[in-house]
Amino acid sequence: MNPSEPNIVELAKQGNPKAIASLINRQLNPKGITVKANLQDACLQIFLESLDPPIQEYILPFIQKGMSNLGIKVIKTVKIYGRQVGSSSALWTEEFNLATFVEESEDFIPENIPDDSDVAVAPPTKPPKDIKSTAPAKAYQVNNHNSTKSSEPGFQFQNTFKDTLEGLKIFITNPVQGLPIFYQSLGRKRALAVGIAFGLLYVVCLLFSVHRTLSSLSFFVRYSKFNVAQIFGLGITQFISCAIASISIRKLFRGFGCLEGDIFIAGSSLLAPGLFMLLSTMLGITNSEIILILLVLFMTYFFLTLYTGCNQISQIPDFLSPLAVVGIILLSLWFSKIIISSALY
Repeated sequence: MNPSEPNIVELAKQGNPKAIASLINRQLNPKGITVKANLQDACLQIFLESLDPPIQEYILPFIQKGMSNLGIKVIKTVKIYGRQVGSSSALWTEEFNLATFVEESEDFIPENIPDDSDVAVAPPTKPPKDIKSTAPAKAYQVNNHNSTKSSEPGFQFQNTFKDTLEGLKIFITNPVQGLPIFYQSLGRKRALAVGIAFGLLYVVCLLFSVHRTLSSLSFFVRYSKFNVAQIFGLGITQFISCAIASISIRKLFRGFGCLEGDIFIAGSSLLAPGLFMLLSTMLGITNSEIILILLVLFMTYFFLTLYTGCNQISQIPDFLSPLAVVGIILLSLWFSKIIISSALY
């Protein structure tokens, strides 16, 4: 048993949606299904996403039994949404009254879990008995890619490029609600690729900003020793430091995330300073008022993105998430100092 499991189970028994989602994810993630949960009043909403629609007749009894085993008093009803990755709406939505299901086992995990071929198929035409069907729920739309072509290198690059553009759009328009759903819809491998792409985009913005600025000052200052490789190394160092800091803070505060999530958080959070450097450099010093407005805007985006990543992706508790943001910033600066000092000396 994992040392943190008793804590997760206790949180789940208290009705913590993140802990409940973590327990379900332990069994369904290996089957290609990602789980996210939200609690509204006394209703628990469970979102299931996979490349192929999760089948109801296997998933629903598993969740019913696990929820009844936890003996949660604050939750009266459970709504389950099954949707395909990239779909804007649920393919099926079911609801059941938690009080009607009683089991003797103390574990959330059933004895038999269906194989990948069982859970990753189209939903049956008839819902299980005693389950109330409801209308499909809308979700944040994310582009879906053809899974049969994703194994080809060309399509992997193309998909990563499309995912990165989609992530940029979501970051600009709706970072707080959109990025966590976007991350869940990608899956670990694609989220890792997008996180790295965001980090490289930050490095490109840094390269452009530094060289453009120093070129304009070349009449006064010689900067020949500050070459492209050094700027690139500085940007990569900051990205790596932010990822390491995210991992450290997640483990310190006992979050339920993963390495891919930490890299996604690091890349997403660096989008704000990267875009600020890019836009402010293009505007020039003569537009100092606009640059000041952009500074406030992107600083706000930076803190919101970090908080959302800590709270929704790393699943750090609400009361610890602000401290986690501060911790990531301080640790990333410290790690950057260590790495740069080691490289110089």
